[in-house]
Amino acid sequence: MSPERSGQVKNDNSKLVAWLLFLFMFFAALMKDGNVLILSIPNFNELEVYEGELFNLKGKRNSFVAIKDGHETIKFSCRIVSSGRTNCLNPEDYNFFVGKQVKIYSYNTSIDLFFTHNRLMQLELKDRVILSYEDQKKKYTNAKKNHVYTQSIFCLGAFIWLIFVYRRNNGKQSMTTSQMSGD
Repeated sequence: MSPERSGQVKNDNSKLVAWLLFLFMFFAALMKDGNVLILSIPNFNELEVYEGELFNLKGKRNSFVAIKDGHETIKFSCRIVSSGRTNCLNPEDYNFFVGKQVKIYSYNTSIDLFFTHNRLMQLELKDRVILSYEDQKKKYTNAKKNHVYTQSIFCLGAFIWLIFVYRRNNGKQSMTTSQMSGD
């Protein structure tokens, strides 16, 4: 006897698909929107200070402000989420600063839950402030204030769909159970 004839609901894996979609969207929202939501900028006196020769470190997709501190290379970013802008200086300004001794104030922070980076907060060249702490703080705060929580909206949509799938399947099961009892 087929499941339809016996009054049983056919398992179409819609619950599994709904759960997988919801979990995927939940982790995407946590990674992308969570970092913005919990953005907290330390006070200036709590920042780490690095000194060294500035150079432009080009990655596969982005470029970073970096310094050589003796034998170690330290890179800095100006982004909040992984898809944000990493370079802190305008590309045309790099040539002027490359090779010069600079002082950088930054703090180590999480990005997308799994990665950390040094977020640049102030850049000085010979005691002259190139990027100020206050301007950077304002930029990050504005980015947080104006952030569109797209991933969270998709996560909410996936959650609503999950509820819909469960209600639909439970409705089918209730209906087939009442049909089996002869109601």
